[in-house]
Amino acid sequence: MKAELIVLASSRMDSNKRRDENSLLRMSKATRDSMDSKAEMLTVRGAGERKKALEVFRAFSEDLKAVKAKFPKEDWNRIAFTTTKTFNLLAQNKAKRANVWISDDIESTVMGADPEFLIFNENGDVVKANNGWTGLSYHGDLGYDGPMAEIRPHPEENPAKLVENILNIFKKHSRLLTQYTCQAACYHKDAVRDYPVGGHLHIGNPVQILNIPSKERKALIMVLNKVLDELLAVPLIKLDGEIGSVRRTGCQMAPIGLQKGYGYFGEYRCPNSGSRNARLENRTLSGMWLLHPTVAKAVIGTAKIIVEEAFRLVYDHNNSPEYFGYPLLLRDPVRPWKRGFSWKKVQLCQDIQCTRPSGYLIRMLNNSDPKIITQAFLKSWKERITKFVSCKDDSFIETLYEILSIPTEELQNWPRDLRVNWLEGKKFIVN
Repeated sequence: MKAELIVLASSRMDSNKRRDENSLLRMSKATRDSMDSKAEMLTVRGAGERKKALEVFRAFSEDLKAVKAKFPKEDWNRIAFTTTKTFNLLAQNKAKRANVWISDDIESTVMGADPEFLIFNENGDVVKANNGWTGLSYHGDLGYDGPMAEIRPHPEENPAKLVENILNIFKKHSRLLTQYTCQAACYHKDAVRDYPVGGHLHIGNPVQILNIPSKERKALIMVLNKVLDELLAVPLIKLDGEIGSVRRTGCQMAPIGLQKGYGYFGEYRCPNSGSRNARLENRTLSGMWLLHPTVAKAVIGTAKIIVEEAFRLVYDHNNSPEYFGYPLLLRDPVRPWKRGFSWKKVQLCQDIQCTRPSGYLIRMLNNSDPKIITQAFLKSWKERITKFVSCKDDSFIETLYEILSIPTEELQNWPRDLRVNWLEGKKFIVN
C-alpha cells in the first residue's frame, strides 16, 4: 500500500508527556480506512527522501476539529499529525504542511557502519588515536575507539550515498590524513601490543520488522548475523589475507572473559536491545573494506542485498517467530555459535540456503586461509546470491566478485593509504 498524506504539526502532541509522541503518526479513523491498511507501523517519506517509521495512533479530537475548520472537505481524509520535531524532519524549510508518501510495504533497508583504521607516523609506528596528539575525541563523525580511529558516517538507504558520506568525513578531516599515514587494516602487531581492526556494519529494520516484539526479534537478529557471516564474512577472508582474521580472532588485547578475541563467528551486538528499535550490529568484518571507495561500496551493497532477502522471506511468512528460529535460538543463546549446532533447524536458513554448520564457520573464520576462497567457491557464491528476489541490481555483487577474484598477493600489496585512495581518487584494480 502506498498513499499520499498531508502532515501537520500538532502542539497537542508536543505537550503530551504520557508517551513518546515523536514515534507516532496520528490520524482519524476515516483517514485510516481510506488507506485500506491495517498496519500498526508505516514508513513516512517526506521532502528530500527524508524517511521515518511511525506507529499509527488515533488523532486528538481537537486537532480534527481544527482541520475541518481550515481545510476543504476533500482533504479531511488525507490529513495526519506528528510532533513538531518529527514534522521538521519530514518537511523542507519551514512549511506549515508537508505532503508525504506513506507505505506499509517492506522498505529498503537503511545501512550504517563504523569502520576503524590505524594511524602511523613517519617512522611507521602506530600513533594511538586516543593519545590527544591526533586531535580526535571519543565522539564525533571521526573519533577514536581505543587506539584505533573510527569513522561514523550518517546511515543511508543507498550504499553509494553511505560511501559518499564516508568520503565527505575524510575531506572534512583531511588534515589528519595529510599529517599522518592513515591505513585500512585487519590486524597489526608491534612491539607493544596488537591491534584488531573492525569494520562493523549496522542493519536498520524495515517498518514491518518493527512490528515483531523485541524478544522474538532477537532470534531474527541472530539469524541475520549468521547469514552475513556465511555469505559475506567468509568470502572476505580473501581480502583480509593469511595473517588477518586468524590473528584478529586470537587478539591478545581482547577483554577478559571474551574467549575468541574479535571478528569470530557470531560476534554481534544488538543496540537498543529490548526496545522496538533493537537492531543488528554485525562485528565479524575487519576494517579492510575501508581500503577503497570501490571496495566499500561493493561490500555494503552486497550486505544490503543479503539482509533484504532475509527480511523479505520473514515478511512473506507473516513475521512468524517460529520461521526464524524462536524460541529455539533463545533457549540457550550461546549454543548456536558452538561447533555442534545445525542451522538446518531454522526454516529461514533453509530458505535462504545458509545452513552451513557452526563448526564450518568457526573453522573458516578462525583459520582465515584465503586459498580456500577459490574461483570455484566465488562462482558458486555469486550465482547463489544473484538469484535472490531482493537482488534487483547485481552490480555490487559483480564488483565484489571481481575484487575477490584478484590474486591474494596483488590484493595484499595494494596501497592501504586512505588519503591516496579516498582523497586523491586513486583508481582501484577493478574500477
